[in-house]
Amino acid sequence: MNRDFKNDFLASQPELKPFYAFPSDLNGLNAAIQNRKQGVVPPAVLVDELRDQYEGISLSVKTNSNLALLEQPETFTVTTGHQLCLCGGPLYVTYKILTVIRLAEELKKHHPDKNFVPVFWMATEDHDDAEAKPIQYTGKFSGAVGRHVIENSIKKLLSESGREHFSTYYSPGKTWSQSARELLNDWFGEYGLVIIDGDSPQLKQYFSKIAEADLFKNASWNATRNSDAQLENLGYSLQLHLREINLFYLTANSRERLEKVEDGFITVDSKLRFSENEIRKELEDHPEKFSPNAALRPLYQEMILPNICYSGGWGEFAYWFQLKPIFDYYKVNFPVLIPRFSATILTEFFKKELEELELITTDFEQSQNELFAKIYNRFRDQGKFDQEKIAIENLFQQLSKLASATDPTLERNVLAEQNRVNEYLDNLDKKLNKSIRNKQSKLFSRLEGLLNWVNPGGEFQERVLDLTSVSPGKEKELIQKIYGSIHPLTFSKKWI
Repeated sequence: MNRDFKNDFLASQPELKPFYAFPSDLNGLNAAIQNRKQGVVPPAVLVDELRDQYEGISLSVKTNSNLALLEQPETFTVTTGHQLCLCGGPLYVTYKILTVIRLAEELKKHHPDKNFVPVFWMATEDHDDAEAKPIQYTGKFSGAVGRHVIENSIKKLLSESGREHFSTYYSPGKTWSQSARELLNDWFGEYGLVIIDGDSPQLKQYFSKIAEADLFKNASWNATRNSDAQLENLGYSLQLHLREINLFYLTANSRERLEKVEDGFITVDSKLRFSENEIRKELEDHPEKFSPNAALRPLYQEMILPNICYSGGWGEFAYWFQLKPIFDYYKVNFPVLIPRFSATILTEFFKKELEELELITTDFEQSQNELFAKIYNRFRDQGKFDQEKIAIENLFQQLSKLASATDPTLERNVLAEQNRVNEYLDNLDKKLNKSIRNKQSKLFSRLEGLLNWVNPGGEFQERVLDLTSVSPGKEKELIQKIYGSIHPLTFSKKWI
């Protein structure tokens, strides 16, 4: 049976402690601040690069101030990240961003002599375009998604989906990363969010030694082999499959995994070949062409930023637990892992329906069957029915004893009759509920509508809906509402 990372982490199970650095609380964050060493990238270089990335974009006073603060030695970042999704992505991306914004504010209260900057790391190098674009967008992605130049078909998609107001950001000729930056800066700039793109020749220079060690020493793979086996022996499922080489080779139109072969290195799809000397030269001259995979991307992030904390979901944390030996090997600070905010948003219509149906939000934390059972019980006495079933079961137990005392072989006949009666009662139970559903079809239709809002298609709301689905054209107002609902370091799911 697989153990649960989430439950064990929140419960501070000792078996899991070797695989992370600090607990997810204020004490852990304080310790991370004390232990944080200067990043590999000089602060002035980092800020110059960030300002270059923001060129042509209007900065809020707070974001501009935070960029200046990043040059000071007592400034730390609180980071989250995600792939670039159209129109801001699902709600949980917003929750991740607002979590680090609120956490930075909270840390400033506890450490007024220090500065804390919320950062969003754009995963622009990912080449899995299925998550980055909706099916309706016919633009052809190739290579790193952030470099994709938006095509004319975006106009039709935005128009047909009622999202014309996003055309300011997503317009033909812009890159996917440029559009995402403009949108997120407009939404979250007033809160001081700083957005960074790791697909940068300047920043990749500081990653080149890591890339070299991965190419020629298989350093990450070797560092994690024993720890991965330990996690599996403890009953945890591994989320990452580390390879001997955890790098991709980037060109203008491709991002391909690198593999070692007998006479050098190849890219697995196009079969580009490099001798050892050639790939060393390529790495020296063009470090931006070497892209970290999911195993090395967190390490790259923590090298670049003066970071103390990463906020994400439990799926992400499951692979972070595998990565601590890599951080230890390279002597890079492992951040505090802070679970992101999680919520279900209620509309005014939903709240009105709850009141009229005499339900409460926690009713929707049950399964559909459990919720329906509560409604069935309004029209029939389920408790009385269950009592009668128990009485019949007791009767058969008595009959079984009587039959067995007379002739032990008759016990099987009694059991067969009991099974037949139980089957009849189960069918009767279902027919009673079906009759109620037929007579109260409008009521159950309303219930199904509410359930589909909370868990659309059976999925968590935050993974399916986005800000526009909830509040079309008023996304900033909804952001403000969510922002006011977040209490840092409180990890229970909320209803908003």
